[in-house]
Amino acid sequence: MYKTKVRDKNEITSTDQSPSGKYVLMGNDEGEINMWGQDGDLILNLKAYDESISAVCFSSDESGFISAAGDEALIKWNLLGEMIAETERLPHPVKNIQISKDGLIATSDIKGNVSLWDENLKLQSSFQAHQQEVAGLAFSPDGQRLATGSRDRTAKLWNLDGPGRNFEVSGSHPKD
Repeated sequence: MYKTKVRDKNEITSTDQSPSGKYVLMGNDEGEINMWGQDGDLILNLKAYDESISAVCFSSDESGFISAAGDEALIKWNLLGEMIAETERLPHPVKNIQISKDGLIATSDIKGNVSLWDENLKLQSSFQAHQQEVAGLAFSPDGQRLATGSRDRTAKLWNLDGPGRNFEVSGSHPKD
């Protein structure tokens, strides 16, 4: 359990912990990404965007991370803060990023879309997953399925290993 407390000078808008637990990423409302060690030392301070960071996610091999800010580009960084790859400007603001163990990158946006990217940030597939913002994404341990949850009060499980993007509705709660 971490006992280190770190403070950012700005509002923290996104966080992720490295798979080994050695590092924590924090994106803030000034477009900065800070990486902290488990001892509380600031390892990296990166001015990545001109607007608030919406999502950060470590790669599964811990060699770098992906970031997003609104509808600006997705950027892949190494641990030194050097840009490795970048997408074009995105059509809608990204809310979540997840990376599978085999390097498949999933993003979701405020319009209910999910996009799948290869490790070089080349778009592989994009589909309407929900009617409203996708609030969360999670890969299965084998990377063959992607769970999504939305503000439309549904959760879905997407099969990624077959033709098309078959899904099952795995949960829905009626409005109170």
